[in-house]
Amino acid sequence: MVNHHSEEDIHDEGRKFFEVENTETNPSSNTGWTYSSRILGILTLVLLGSSRILLSHQCSVARTRKDKAVNPIVTTWRVTTKKTSIPVNVGPWKTARIDSYIDPGEIVEAYGEGTHGYMLLIEPHRGFAQRKGERLGHDFFERLDDEVESSNSCPILYDGWWPENKKASRFIYAPVSMAVAQQFWNAMQVFEILLLISMVYSVSTNTRKIAARWVTLVATCLLPFSHYVTSPGGSIFSVITLFTCIWAILENTNHTLCVGDKRSSKGNQSIVREEVLACICNLCCSFYNHHASRNTWPHWNKIFYAIDKIFGWVSPLVSEHSDYFNPMYYTMGMDVRIPMYLLRNNGSTVGANMFILIWSFLPSIYVCYFGCMYLLSSRSPYKKVQRFLCLFGIFHFLFLTDVVSYAYGRGFNTPQAEFFHWSERWAWRVAILLPIYQNCTNGHWMKGHRIPIVGKMVHYFMAVWGLGFLFQQVLCNDVEKTVQYLRGSEYEGLLQMMGLPSSKMFSYHGALVVMTIMYGLMLIGGFSHYRVFMVKSK
Repeated sequence: MVNHHSEEDIHDEGRKFFEVENTETNPSSNTGWTYSSRILGILTLVLLGSSRILLSHQCSVARTRKDKAVNPIVTTWRVTTKKTSIPVNVGPWKTARIDSYIDPGEIVEAYGEGTHGYMLLIEPHRGFAQRKGERLGHDFFERLDDEVESSNSCPILYDGWWPENKKASRFIYAPVSMAVAQQFWNAMQVFEILLLISMVYSVSTNTRKIAARWVTLVATCLLPFSHYVTSPGGSIFSVITLFTCIWAILENTNHTLCVGDKRSSKGNQSIVREEVLACICNLCCSFYNHHASRNTWPHWNKIFYAIDKIFGWVSPLVSEHSDYFNPMYYTMGMDVRIPMYLLRNNGSTVGANMFILIWSFLPSIYVCYFGCMYLLSSRSPYKKVQRFLCLFGIFHFLFLTDVVSYAYGRGFNTPQAEFFHWSERWAWRVAILLPIYQNCTNGHWMKGHRIPIVGKMVHYFMAVWGLGFLFQQVLCNDVEKTVQYLRGSEYEGLLQMMGLPSSKMFSYHGALVVMTIMYGLMLIGGFSHYRVFMVKSK
């Protein structure tokens, strides 16, 4: 069923910040985002300034607290045991542990005085170690009076606090101002990338186009080193963003981004295919979920560990709690401290680096993907419901995704991380089900192949599979577990509670594989595609 809308109906909605309007090329079916580079530049500049102001404020607060403190936040210790391998617990009440290889006599640093006979070692021996050895009967460490800390370093890196629940004391939470600053920082990076892409396709002269492409390349390469507002890479990215915003404000060009078929995009600048965005989103999610989906084909976790073994990066027998965080991504080789509320990666070295690289650009990709679905919503029934879901996804990946912080490459650790993790889970479900709904109701897949039977097969297969995913993953798993989380009880899905079997094909991790394969086949199998294009200004 194809739902046609008049031009007046489309003009009635969505004019809060970006104007949503019909394009002149095909007014009956295409809508577009019309925006000014000046407005987008100002918005990006406001987000940049807000995040940096909050950073400066927290540094000032932390220095004041440090001056008033009786004991230093970071303390230094000398290793007194003759053993080179000291057991380090994941937490004071956890039995799982790793062995930190510390030479006798080595000077180590710890966060605070520890708790209940434990101390939290700082990089590169992150974890809780007992100050007194149970078997040896003497101290592993002795406290030194001198404090090793650069005079110009900002104590914000250690200005966290222990949660009230002592069982969770292996975590150090970031100050609220820093958590908010990180959300602004993530949104700023997304807008900066979108602004750079707009500049590449809109500047008038070849010299400016070349300059825009080089700035875009440099900013993109810098993304893995500027995840966090506190990192040195963040300062460099701020300078590039400031330059871009000033340039965009001075240019003051208007852009209209549209999503349509090949016929409607003729004569305009094509940027990317919507199916390419969908394939990249699902493939990247499958990659970075390698550990959680280790039992799901194609078993990325085993592949990553095999690569680790080939290059000698990690032993296959090492504890799963071992640390594979690469501090170079944060410090860029500079002598700076890393916040204790910045969680490290663990597991495969390849997987950890893959996670970091993917989360450098994934928020930007998903904002674009939800934007495409927003524009395509006018072709299907219940347009307002679709647009609400798209705006929810866009808002999450702009301002909420960095509250989730289960590994390096995400935000700072906060008590609200799991709540927003559930928000993100629902954004993932929308990103899988909404395009299936749109393409099945607007007939895109049904009529999208030169061989009609192929289009019908894809149409009905995805419709049936989507219903299976909706029933097993969403209704029988996510809904129940969301309620259980809000109640504070253990997670258990309905099928699991009733003792019924579930299929990996209809699980979230299986869905990522199915969607990646389907979109990949569409890209190479002769299907017609939706094109994201920029309408040339007259």
